[in-house]
Amino acid sequence: MKREEGATIIEYLAILGALFFVGYLIFTFVNPIDELKKSRDGQRKRDLAATAAMLNEHYLQLGRYPQSSKEYRLVRLDGTEAPWGGLFLGKSLPKDPDENRWYVYIASPNGQTYLLYANVEKGELDPQVCAGGLSCPNVAKNVFCGKDGILCNYGISSGNVTP
Repeated sequence: MKREEGATIIEYLAILGALFFVGYLIFTFVNPIDELKKSRDGQRKRDLAATAAMLNEHYLQLGRYPQSSKEYRLVRLDGTEAPWGGLFLGKSLPKDPDENRWYVYIASPNGQTYLLYANVEKGELDPQVCAGGLSCPNVAKNVFCGKDGILCNYGISSGNVTP
């Protein structure tokens, strides 16, 4: 009896099983979902740092930080609101990498302090978050960094206040 060329179903199942096992090992040890969260959190921190630099430049030029809107965005000199992802003083403002989350900017009425917030997905696993991953202490109870009540758990501020 002559064997035909090609693989048998048993051989295909063995290969498929081996592929599933390798995939399981990769998912268990690398955890791509966790890596994506870590990447987005890193982007958020860089975005807030870049925004803080822009705010400090504004302060050096005008002696005050920009006003904040009722939607917790920066207000341009002409009184219009600068959306996240839009332009402010000719520079592009960052936008949260997740469309269901956003940044929050709060300026004091006299323009001498600011608070800037985001939500990091790693929460309490990130050593830089506020209050063990809960909402930062200076965020009002009705202020959120995303849909469905996503808390603002990471913040930076002007040097004279604490986020």
